[in-house]
Amino acid sequence: MTQTLLYDASASGWHDRIKALGYPDAYRTAIATLLPLHTPADRVMDVGCGAGDFAAAYLHLRRTPDVLTLLDPAASMLREAATRLQGAATETSLLHMPLENLPPYPSQDLILCAHVIDHCADPVQAIRTLGHALTRHGAMILIVTKPHWCTWITRRLWRHRSHTPGAMLQAIVAAGLICRRDIGFASGPPGRTSHAYLVTHTQPEMLL
Repeated sequence: MTQTLLYDASASGWHDRIKALGYPDAYRTAIATLLPLHTPADRVMDVGCGAGDFAAAYLHLRRTPDVLTLLDPAASMLREAATRLQGAATETSLLHMPLENLPPYPSQDLILCAHVIDHCADPVQAIRTLGHALTRHGAMILIVTKPHWCTWITRRLWRHRSHTPGAMLQAIVAAGLICRRDIGFASGPPGRTSHAYLVTHTQPEMLL
């Protein structure tokens, strides 16, 4: 079974599965810790949105964007997210495509991207593609799987790769972007498996 079909088959129970593991709480922690309150975000995109939990975490903590874009290669996941987030923004746009097909124009003020880089054969190119979708003062929060013995289970089930924080910081620089801050999580599966990064273009001063 391909990755996309695997996620399609799991869509209906995905929110409950990751909630039980503590990932929505980790998403809220990443947003609250990494993203300054004054960061403008009229246009927000959740890349690899799954059941929409990262976007829902943002909406719980920050003001409603004018446009919320949900992108996922798994059609069932996209439908699940769209249903859960119905009415969450003035306009909701759905993109049924993989990350590599993301249109290369700088339209997004904020990109949320959890455990998508893990599936990309070339992390540098994936991060560069995300960067091309950011406005000049845009920001992205990446959450990426890090090495741990229990990520072996994740790799067997969901085919995740893992990247050390050091390797990710190098990949961000190689993609022509900058990591403003990075954090781990305190406990639970997110604490063992994940690391978060606030990434921008090199020039913005407003996020410092």
